[in-house]
Amino acid sequence: MNGSAPVGSDHLAGRGGRDGVLSVLVCRGCCCGQQGGIDHDRHLADLTVATERAGGRLRVTNCIGPCDQKNVVVVRTRAPMGRWSARYLASIDDDAAEALCEWLPDAAASPIPMTLIDRQFRWPLPRAELLARAALRS
Repeated sequence: MNGSAPVGSDHLAGRGGRDGVLSVLVCRGCCCGQQGGIDHDRHLADLTVATERAGGRLRVTNCIGPCDQKNVVVVRTRAPMGRWSARYLASIDDDAAEALCEWLPDAAASPIPMTLIDRQFRWPLPRAELLARAALRS
């Protein structure tokens, strides 16, 4: 892969989306994919291959938020005949990208690996927490 895909582009047609069991969103908005010392293009290529092998769909998207988190990836899974769930992960570096790629084939059926637990965050935040954060910034 010679560079990042355009924002909003589908890398794969796989089984993601409404009828699938795995959908991966990779943020490439204002803050993500910009940190030095990280090969963001390689992460995107590796995540694309891992998602494809898992039968899912990867999508590069604009800002997912929150902007105090960097290198955000959202893994959406659905158990057969079940509801979608989303796991928001931040600070995806080389080790986290590798762990994420290893976990994706089993993401719908297995818990998030311990190596990624500390990178998980809640989003969107409950309204009260959003208001408190806004008050701290002003």
